Order: sequence, then structure tokens, then C-alpha cells
Amino acid sequence: MSIKNKIYQLLIQTQQYTKTDNIYLAKQGSYLYIGQFISFIIGFLMAMAYAKFLPKQIFGQFNYILTVLEILAITSLVGMTTAVIQAVARGYEGGFIKAVKIKLKWAFIGSGAALVMGGYYFWQGNKTLGWSCLIIAIFLPVTKSFILYVSFLQGKKIFSKSIQYQNTIRLISALTVFITIFYTNNLIVLLLTYFISNSLFNFIFHLWTLKKYPPNQKEDKRTIQYGKTLSFINIIPTIGKYIDRMIVFHFLGAPMLAIYHFALLPLNKTTALLQNIRKLALPKFAASNPEQLRATLLKKILKLFLIIIPGVILFIIIAPYAYQAFFPQYLESINYSRWLFLSILSFPFTFIAAGFNAQMKKMELLKLTTSTNIVYITCLLLLIPFYGIQGLIAAYLIKVFFNSALSVYLFRKL
Repeated sequence: MSIKNKIYQLLIQTQQYTKTDNIYLAKQGSYLYIGQFISFIIGFLMAMAYAKFLPKQIFGQFNYILTVLEILAITSLVGMTTAVIQAVARGYEGGFIKAVKIKLKWAFIGSGAALVMGGYYFWQGNKTLGWSCLIIAIFLPVTKSFILYVSFLQGKKIFSKSIQYQNTIRLISALTVFITIFYTNNLIVLLLTYFISNSLFNFIFHLWTLKKYPPNQKEDKRTIQYGKTLSFINIIPTIGKYIDRMIVFHFLGAPMLAIYHFALLPLNKTTALLQNIRKLALPKFAASNPEQLRATLLKKILKLFLIIIPGVILFIIIAPYAYQAFFPQYLESINYSRWLFLSILSFPFTFIAAGFNAQMKKMELLKLTTSTNIVYITCLLLLIPFYGIQGLIAAYLIKVFFNSALSVYLFRKL
């Protein structure tokens, strides 16, 4: 028996214990994890480049502008990504082009807000941030609309191409940005390089996806409305996701934002790796019935939780050595990073929200996201004035574990 057949038989046999389609996970997951590994290497090398070549003040400002972009991108109907995956996974591909056009139209509202912010910064005499906001206004619609091809490919379970296209963009963007920061610390030049490379190639791969995988004409009339509903539900979560960086920048300064970014780096990279499992799960959840999810999901979450615990302990031990080796400019981030990494323990419970998304449980999603972020923002307001960045980290941990507990509670009530 060949090695391939032995692996196949092993996966089949272990399905009775995992209660999961191991063949699907192995085939599609291999694409995602190879792609994620490449993405991790690109991101890691760029983080080293930022630490080495950019002063903390400049990198903090760069990070702040990208944060502003993500908050203003709320207007581009961010929930449309999940709605497209959900629809395409069920064979309804006809709404994809319409979703792109609607995202593009709504994104111009964010561009208008960026112009207002730019005017404010010019009035305050901060020309650097003023010009930075104008750059956001120009590139936001293209950057946040044409990337929807990724959701289309994921819905069709063509993960290999989705990852290939995204990593090509990451590599090109990384190379152009690296060349830029090697020669100059000018924030405006850095932003233009970043946005032009990302926007141009997102548009190219959008067109290429349409040519290579033309969508069928089947359309679920609920898709666009569901995308809008999810976007509304995600307003507070998106603000909650990025408000910490806004607060750090405005109250503690750009250098502290740079330190906070590098404290978050291991958490963000690990979460991105783990989210591949959730990407694989979403099309499966969409094709499952509610009874199947209720019968199996919590057991799978518990198994994943037990697997993650040793990884968290290992990171806490090796973090000082890793920072000294790779980011000696940011040793201040070590202890913050250790505390933040504890939030990885909450990751398995995010599958409940993925299940709500796949089954279009709008009220459960609204309760979960709204309650979680109200708690988070309240904790930020109460803790940061007295404890600074330590208070921010405490608020972050309260948020993720409150979200986990509430997810389980809402799921058990279904």
C-alpha cells in the first residue's frame, strides 16, 4: 500500500474520534497552511524590516493610518464577505458581481470621511496626517471592494487559488515597501507604495478570477440584504477591534503604538494561522443543518481548546528569547505580548459565531457582537485612565473571555 493510501486510510479511521471530515481538512487545509506559512514568513520578515529600518515614531504613525483605513472601511459593507461565502457555498454565485458594485458604492462614504479627517489635520497644522488621510480617501474603495474575489473563491472551496493570489499580493507589496523603507523614512512615500501595490493587484486578481471562474446565474435574493445586515452588526465589533490602537496613538503617542503593535504580533500571527480552520469550517457549516451543529460543535470546540493549552504555555516560556533574537528594538513588548497571548485560549469558541454566520442567525450575532464590544469599550474607558497600556491589555482579555462565555450561552439556547 502506498504512503498516500495509508494516510487516506488513517484519516478515514480517525474520523470516528474527531467527528470531522478529515479528508476535506487534509486536502483543503494543506493549501491553506502552506499558503499561511508563506504569508507568515513574508509578514515576519517585514516586521523585522520595520523594526530595523523605521523609527518607532514613523512606524507608529504608519500603523495608525492603517487603523484609520480599517475603521473607515466599515462603510464598504464588511459583512458582504461572509454573505458571499455563504451564498457561493450553496451554489448561488450570481450575486457576486452585484456585491462588489454595492461595496464600491458604499466605500465612497468612507472616502468622504477620510477627506473630512484630512481637512481636520491640515487645520491642526499636521500636514503629514492630513496627506495620509487624503491617500486613504483615494484608495479605500478599490482596496476594500475588489478583494471580494477571495470570498468568492473560498465559497467555491478553491482555497489553493485564493491563497496563491493573496500571497502574490503580499509578496509584491512586501518587496516594494521594503525597498521604500530601505531608502526613506518618509511616511507619505511609504503609504503610497503600500496602497498602490495592494490596490492594483487586488483589481488584477478580481478580473482574473472572473475570467477563470465565471460565476453562474443562480442568485439568492437574500445575499445582498444579509451582507448589509452583517455589516450593520459588525459596526461596533470593527470599532471595538481597532479602538485600542486609536486610544494608544492619541493618548500614549506613536512610539507606544509601535510597541503595542509588536506586542500583538505573535497573537495576530497565531490567530491568522488558526483561522484557516474556521475558513474551512464556514462552507461546511453553511451546508449543514442546525441539528447537526448543535450535536457536534461544542465537543469539537473542547478538543481544540485542550490542544491549544500547551502552545500557550510554550509561548510564555520562549517569548523573551524570541524577541531578543528577532526584535531587539522592542524588548518592551515582551511582557505585554505574554499577557495578550492568553487570549488564544478563547479562539475555539469563535467557531460558534462562525456557525451563527453560516446559519444566518442574525439576532444571535447581534447580541454576541454588541454585548461583547459594549463590555470592551466600557472596560477601556474605566481602566486606561488609571493603568495605561496595562489597563488596555486587561480590557482585551476581559473582552475575549466574555465573548466566549456569551457564545456558549447563546448557542445552548438555540
